[in-house]
Amino acid sequence: MGSSGNVPVADAYEVLGVPRDASADDIRRAYHRLAREQHPDRSSAVPGGGPPFVQLQEAWEALRDAEARRTYDVALTADEYAQLRASALTHDVDLSEMDYAEDESGGGVWSYTCRCAARFELTEAQLADGVELLECQSCTLAIRPLYQLADEDDAGCEDER
Repeated sequence: MGSSGNVPVADAYEVLGVPRDASADDIRRAYHRLAREQHPDRSSAVPGGGPPFVQLQEAWEALRDAEARRTYDVALTADEYAQLRASALTHDVDLSEMDYAEDESGGGVWSYTCRCAARFELTEAQLADGVELLECQSCTLAIRPLYQLADEDDAGCEDER
């Protein structure tokens, strides 16, 4: 999850392993159990065995009292709506659906007409860099170009993006 406002990088409820409707006591018990297991001073804390201790602390701070939890829930909901909106405004477009031309230096450029009549442009350099999203400069739409990268060692082995 992105970080908007006071929302930690990871979902505090997921970090603590509790549902969103968990009681304050359930949240407290989950935090204390995980803190005992994951505390860096404990020799039994296994790296990779659970969320990092810092994430536990952030989750606990976000949910420890009613006011902090209310503030967190509002920020979490806003972040989720923003993600839904962004995904609704992102369309997958296969490279074969885009127009191809060469620029003055002989490099390839793919273009695609946006719903607002502006043009998305994708260069060979962007492809080589593994671009994942192109945003329209005139409206809120973004496209995710779908293409395959050829492996330099084995031209038969390709990764789809």
